[in-house]
Amino acid sequence: LGPPSGKDCIVFVDDVSLPLPEKKSGAQPAIELLRQIQEFKGFYDRRKLHWEGLERTVLCLAAPPPSSGRRSLPSRFTRHSYSLCLFDPDEISIQRLFMTILQGFFDSQ
Repeated sequence: LGPPSGKDCIVFVDDVSLPLPEKKSGAQPAIELLRQIQEFKGFYDRRKLHWEGLERTVLCLAAPPPSSGRRSLPSRFTRHSYSLCLFDPDEISIQRLFMTILQGFFDSQ
């Protein structure tokens, strides 16, 4: 499985930490599926009972920091990822950013 020839696919998952663990086992099947895709470049189709390989597909995942009742992602899952932490910009940074963009626009008029 994969995108058409000559193309690449990026799958964006917003708030990957959202699925709740199962009550009895604590497992998170949605995260395990994503881990299987990351680690083995595919997944096992339980209906067809065979392996589905993925080609030219990249996962891009977003999650808030583990605080305020949010859970940490399992290390079994995160060990396959690069983490990048972005903080909300302060008011001065936002003003500087938009002033620079708007100044360039008004100067060209």
